[in-house]
Amino acid sequence: MTLRLSAKNLSVNARKEPLLSSVSLDLAPNKLTCLIGPNGAGKTTLLRALTGFRPADEGDVFLNEKPLSSLSIPERARLISYLPQSRSLAWPLRVRDAVALGRFAYGGQTSAMNPRDKDAIDQALIACELTQLSDRRTDTLSGGELSRVHLARALCSQAPILIADEPLAALDPRQQLQTLGLVRNFVETGGTACLVLHDLALAARHADQLIWMKSGQILHHDATETTLTPDIIRAVFDVESEVSDRSVIILGPCL
Repeated sequence: MTLRLSAKNLSVNARKEPLLSSVSLDLAPNKLTCLIGPNGAGKTTLLRALTGFRPADEGDVFLNEKPLSSLSIPERARLISYLPQSRSLAWPLRVRDAVALGRFAYGGQTSAMNPRDKDAIDQALIACELTQLSDRRTDTLSGGELSRVHLARALCSQAPILIADEPLAALDPRQQLQTLGLVRNFVETGGTACLVLHDLALAARHADQLIWMKSGQILHHDATETTLTPDIIRAVFDVESEVSDRSVIILGPCL
């Protein structure tokens, strides 16, 4: 089943200060969409609103035109996997047990996983190259290794929509490309993904669509080839750039 995640006129305020202002979007199914913009643009707030973790003050989020708020938390978790920017574990776990947390939306416990749960865990460990670390405690891992554990947990849920806030943080270049490859495979096998990325060059190369945000608003949302222009980069980031095909070179700040 193809799910379409959309939002209509979302507004979120903090102490009467607007974090999002009448934001509407429609995530293209079976596409990789990258959300980009300067710090403080509202990207994290938008992802939290799309997943139901931050209720909107105005507007609604929909899954196939059904209000997200009408679904229970386990129902949402089976449909949308959310990888937040701040990713911590309350206590040290074995890597395998940390990844298994992604199956809790199905009512399982690590001591009572069924064959389907165990297969999902194994596949996520293999995909993220964590099989050799499966018995290690999470508090003995490097930052990059721990980031891969959290991604594996998200993939383990087998939700058809993946929302990830800076999933490439703490990863070296090889691991960044590996992670984007995993997300691309997720999309090509029927999933829908929306990622926040700070590396414009990686977003330009890998995204099917780009959402450009600034000051709590979406300025542009379209195919990468359509919106990747020096004018849009200047409007969003206040920098001059050169764009050739999907290659971006930042020249310096606007004078």
